[in-house]
Amino acid sequence: MLLEILICICFTLVLLWLNRFSKKYSPAKNQAVLITGCDSGIGFSTAKYCHEIGFTVFAACLNEGSEGCVQLKKLGDVFTVKLDVTSSESIKKALTHVNNVLRANPGISLKTLVNNAGVMVFGEFSWQTEAQIRNQVTINLIGAMNVTNAFMSHIRRNKGRIINICSHCSLEALPGLSVYAASKAGLLAWTNALRVEMKKFQVSVIAFIPGSYPQDTKIFAQHERYVKEMSENMSPEDWNLYKDYFNEYNYYLSFISKPTECRPIENYYFYSILNSALLCVYPKARYCYSPARYFFYHSLFKISPVFIRDWLVLKFVNMPSWKTK
Repeated sequence: MLLEILICICFTLVLLWLNRFSKKYSPAKNQAVLITGCDSGIGFSTAKYCHEIGFTVFAACLNEGSEGCVQLKKLGDVFTVKLDVTSSESIKKALTHVNNVLRANPGISLKTLVNNAGVMVFGEFSWQTEAQIRNQVTINLIGAMNVTNAFMSHIRRNKGRIINICSHCSLEALPGLSVYAASKAGLLAWTNALRVEMKKFQVSVIAFIPGSYPQDTKIFAQHERYVKEMSENMSPEDWNLYKDYFNEYNYYLSFISKPTECRPIENYYFYSILNSALLCVYPKARYCYSPARYFFYHSLFKISPVFIRDWLVLKFVNMPSWKTK
């Protein structure tokens, strides 16, 4: 009898827990979402989705002439904002622009900030230039911090939420993406601390790990330029050491499909977890979409001894191997 009572209590608690995370707000035009990095990819897809489900959207773009920005301008209830997250002056101007729009539309309040702007340079650490390293850390981490600081008063006043677009690389650093992983791991660490700091103001801070979409985004669009910069800045000693491996490595990467037009991501699971991150009354600290391959390997990474983990990592990235001369 006691066992049956305990089972009923546990079952009830599980149902209550599940119900807590299933409650959602209804999006409305008087609620605005600000998204950075909307020129293409995840930012563009998120802005378009937020508009479709009923939010007013501030789509922050680096280039107002970009295809993504032009497409978003054509939608109703989308205000495009020029924003370079590496520039304090640009952030101030974006804040002024948003404030002016909100004053002109007093029924609208800024409830959600999505820090999406990011850049990825694929290449071993020894190859990457100082500018490439600095750019990734500045955009992916410091830029998110500075934008959040600028718009924090709106989010705090409206008891809103901050969604930081992290990466699977923030959970498991991969060779060839060491700097990118470091910047995203820093973003995740900051998100975790900020979540606790902002709880007293009833502000939710969420890490969103959406999966990998190289075929649907332009994250590889600048890869050829990055490769050229790397080769031109290598010392003669490094070039003599790496040149065959470097060329084979980047020849392999050249076959990754790079979309020529800006288009929204086509993946049900991406939008499903995005919807939860945006609308759950009691959001989780982290929303993560892991394709089957990611889930399988990442699970093994966590339980394997280091030497096996490192071997599995090489199998996972599946890049050309170093050949001893």
